[in-house]
Amino acid sequence: MNDTRKQLVRMCESIADELDRVSCYGFMTKDGNSYWDDALDVEYTLDCNGDYVGVVVTVAVGGPTIEIDTMRGEVVGTWGTDEVSAGFDGETCDAIFDYWGDVLECMRPTR
Repeated sequence: MNDTRKQLVRMCESIADELDRVSCYGFMTKDGNSYWDDALDVEYTLDCNGDYVGVVVTVAVGGPTIEIDTMRGEVVGTWGTDEVSAGFDGETCDAIFDYWGDVLECMRPTR
């Protein structure tokens, strides 16, 4: 395994572990900020009825790119030709899904 791949594995595993730790605190960090303050991009997946079914949150770009994907239940990292993933707890996945679902609902126009 090359050095960049090893680094990528460590980064993805570290993020997955951190998500498991902070999810039980509503994604609040020790310093009182939201874990999601540093999110670079949020991509929602909606089904053909417009119902929310998943979210991908980008937390790093430009070598490596790291995304948190609720449909896969994984932190996915790519760097050059390497791609790795690290899973997180199912309850963590549900909490991420719910958090971003609430954000989406706040952005949608009232019907």
